[in-house]
Amino acid sequence: MINGFLLEINNKNGIEYEIPLFRVFTLPDGLSIKTKNGDYTYDSLLLMAKSKNFIGSGFQSDLIKKVNLFTRQGVLHFDSSVISLDIKIIIDGYENYLSILVPPNNSGFFQLLPNIEPVIDL
Repeated sequence: MINGFLLEINNKNGIEYEIPLFRVFTLPDGLSIKTKNGDYTYDSLLLMAKSKNFIGSGFQSDLIKKVNLFTRQGVLHFDSSVISLDIKIIIDGYENYLSILVPPNNSGFFQLLPNIEPVIDL
């Protein structure tokens, strides 16, 4: 599992978008999502989620104010830019993912906070 990530999000459109992190989705023209250092795009991060999974314990953002956490058990809704949870967030590229609402004509960051518990693969 990959512990957390830091994304740079840039929406040059005058439209608000709901984007799944990370699930099969084609980003519209004018919207980019990549790692802060620019090494990984949305598509490469989706492949990483499918092969290794991302794990975290919360999120923070200077851009995103609405987040939905989709899991096999259901959906949790958050209306805040910083959330620290007592649960593990696992993003697997399929049915476990975050859905974020990206405001129009804006840019900023979104971070999945690392899980502070040791993860042991058996």
